[in-house]
Amino acid sequence: MRINVLARLKRGRVATAKPTAEPIPSKKIAVSAVAAVALILGRGLNKAISFKFLCELLYVLKYKNGFDIDIQEYFGQAPGNSFFSEDIDRFLGGLASAGYMPSIENSRSQIKLEKRGFEVCERVIIQELQEDPVQFLKLGDAIVPLVLAIKSSESPA
Repeated sequence: MRINVLARLKRGRVATAKPTAEPIPSKKIAVSAVAAVALILGRGLNKAISFKFLCELLYVLKYKNGFDIDIQEYFGQAPGNSFFSEDIDRFLGGLASAGYMPSIENSRSQIKLEKRGFEVCERVIIQELQEDPVQFLKLGDAIVPLVLAIKSSESPA
């Protein structure tokens, strides 16, 4: 005997999920994921990504665009009206320590990754996509125009 679910719904015999007033909490976005997306996009769009740009990008995404970014270490304004992030510094330092990135001269220098460095970035992106794809795709949509706007030494603001 076949049960017509639609007919039972109309008669009120099928339990339906009640909408909740609370939004579903989303996972905080890792700082390494923000850096990884910017570095991959920079390579693909032939744009020079610097440490300074990544730190300013964090500020724009978190405080101007409202993304919930998981900043763990010091993040603040540095001399010269720019920003500094220990989380970005740690991520890039890890890539440099592993030999996937030559050391950079200063905060405005272009970050140049070896092939293995980009592979690490790709793994970070895949992990974030698996954990919260909707929010991560929104983040990507916000980062693309900021990377596209890079000229020689511009900030994302």
